[in-house]
Amino acid sequence: MISKKQLDELQEQIDKDEKLIAELRLKRFIGAGETYSAAKGRIALAQDVLDDLTAQYEAEQAVIGNRPNVEKAEAKYLDGAARALVKADDRIRAALEAAQKSLMEVIEATKDRAALVDETAAQMAARGFTLRDDVDEQPHETGAERQLSGTVVRIRGRWWAPLAPLALVDWLQHRVIAARMPNVIMPFCLSCRNLEERSDNITDGVPDVPAVPVAPPPVRPARVRLGAPVYIYSADEAERRIDEDELQWTSMPVRGEDGKTEWKRVPPTDQAKERAATRKKVLHDGIKDGIVITRV
Repeated sequence: MISKKQLDELQEQIDKDEKLIAELRLKRFIGAGETYSAAKGRIALAQDVLDDLTAQYEAEQAVIGNRPNVEKAEAKYLDGAARALVKADDRIRAALEAAQKSLMEVIEATKDRAALVDETAAQMAARGFTLRDDVDEQPHETGAERQLSGTVVRIRGRWWAPLAPLALVDWLQHRVIAARMPNVIMPFCLSCRNLEERSDNITDGVPDVPAVPVAPPPVRPARVRLGAPVYIYSADEAERRIDEDELQWTSMPVRGEDGKTEWKRVPPTDQAKERAATRKKVLHDGIKDGIVITRV
């Protein structure tokens, strides 16, 4: 959408260069041949752009003026679109409610399991089933003991170790997002890895989340000239600013087994490097096509 301000700014630039040419003519161009030629070139370029933008502006204003009539003619479509969107919102609310109930069940089931492990450990201790006869000995196939992380029970070689509900919630979130939103970069989840490497294999048997195919990168359209040219100081300065935007080290949250989050310094990601390379290519393509004009 072209604004009146854009047209006025472009006309102001043309007026300045025309004033400069008029002053040079009074001075009979003494020592100012290059300045005169540059100003003439800028005027020709800016005038072409101004003509294009003015035509586009007038066409857009005509469309805006006819908008009430278009909305009245498309009333049936707009009503149907609104109903479809409301239905989509209702689906999200229903999914949120179901997910909320499921998370509540995960948390309550984890709490009940912890209570059962404690009760089982107490019963086993009363029956003489200690896990180790000495702290340095290997554990028995059957026994129970209290560790720093909580109560541990082992029956005929199978383990039941302390389990944090938050670790399960994190694990669910990361695996669903990884499968359904493959282009989203999630922070490293230490608790998720520890959960999958537990001796009691609590996550074994949980079906994998159906993955969606990764969308191919969008096809870059042919370059077209849009709007007025962009003036920058230099290509080197623009590249430096791109590097500052994209290639800075960042801090990433890492959650440990205890549920606490710590911040860790990490270098630029491969995606950030790709974005920087893409922006630099767009910059140099724009310079080549005359869309971006450097001052030095």
